[in-house]
Amino acid sequence: MKHNLKKDLSLLSFGWPTIAVDTHIDRVSNRTKFAPGKNVKEVEEKLLKVVPKEFKVDHYTYTTG
Repeated sequence: MKHNLKKDLSLLSFGWPTIAVDTHIDRVSNRTKFAPGKNVKEVEEKLLKVVPKEFKVDHYTYTTG
């Protein structure tokens, strides 16, 4: 199962706030040194630590756009 699919399922099933990290977020995070990492998982883990909860995607935002 792919990583982003797992994140989607955990968000929709359990309502855990999360951050979707794609290639663009990965590149920007590394170039700005905001959350540098070797891969998408590392960048996501660092972003989850530094980004406030109100900026993470929740179930309502995900399903209603």
